[in-house]
Amino acid sequence: MLEFLFKFGKFFAFTPPSLQIKAPTKSEKIWAFFIIFFHTVSLAIAMYYRAGYYSQYIHLNLVITAIIDSSLYILNIYIIVVSLTQRSDWLILIQSLGVTKKRTKFWWFLIFNLLFWTVIINMSYTFTTLHSWEFYKKYSNEYFLLYVQFLTSVLVCTILGKLKSRYESIKGVLIYHISRARKFNKSNFSLVFLQSLKYDLSVLKDGVDSFNVIFGWPFLLIFIFVSLQDLAYLDSFFKLKNPTVVLSNFLMMAMITLEIAVPIWLCDLVVLESEEILAASYRLQRYLNDKENSELEKFIKVAKANFPKFSAARFCLIERNTLYKIFETVSTVLIIMIQFNPDLKRNVN
Repeated sequence: MLEFLFKFGKFFAFTPPSLQIKAPTKSEKIWAFFIIFFHTVSLAIAMYYRAGYYSQYIHLNLVITAIIDSSLYILNIYIIVVSLTQRSDWLILIQSLGVTKKRTKFWWFLIFNLLFWTVIINMSYTFTTLHSWEFYKKYSNEYFLLYVQFLTSVLVCTILGKLKSRYESIKGVLIYHISRARKFNKSNFSLVFLQSLKYDLSVLKDGVDSFNVIFGWPFLLIFIFVSLQDLAYLDSFFKLKNPTVVLSNFLMMAMITLEIAVPIWLCDLVVLESEEILAASYRLQRYLNDKENSELEKFIKVAKANFPKFSAARFCLIERNTLYKIFETVSTVLIIMIQFNPDLKRNVN
């Protein structure tokens, strides 16, 4: 799955061409420049056609729309630049994943693609019916940008799933040795296996740090995009009376929200596995004598020192309550928009 995503990402220039990470070639740099040029020109053309439409917005809506468009564009450019300039971090990250027994099912990728394009085609049909082919002049460039954002989210989820499996395997080793230690009942019990676990935890921490370098800013940009785009969709629900358009907007809102909700959930699961490693270590202490406990204490210190932390460009830690904070912020801004927009307030009432 991961190897396929890299081959797929090579076409869009947002990943190295393969899992065998090497310095970028001249052809890779040229292709990346072409994709950046394509994004820039297509956005400029789209902005030209949207100018009249945007001129009807009130100031707050115009600012929100500008940030939405900018965050999506910057995300697509940034991940291309990172794929070229941060190859050392890509190498550390891929090496830290190792070989996991649990493999991601390829058909999940096909299902997600089918869902993505079903929502996109439904939206295209709905708005083409209302605005004819003018819709494509204004928004056809976003198909490419949104799809790369979707693929980035899938890539992040795949990597996080593999990181979770690695931490899960370490926990499994500890649980296995807990069952063995019960039989020894504080008599001599070999803790040689802890040396390899210490090394694994150190490698995984390096992998998480490289993950934060590569995907920290994309996380933040997707946070911004999803938050404000959800806000725009919620705002539209109070204005629109066409049920087909409302349904189309709702499906789009659900899809892009999942693009950030699932990665946040997986980050939390990785942290949870690390907490369970510490819990298993403390359980193992019950069955060891003083000499063995001193060795285990060293392992616990290493586990704490290498505890994984995910961050969005170091602005905030990515935790389960991050989703709550996003929804809280969206709700607060929506209330402010309702209060300061007489037409919107009248529709709500």
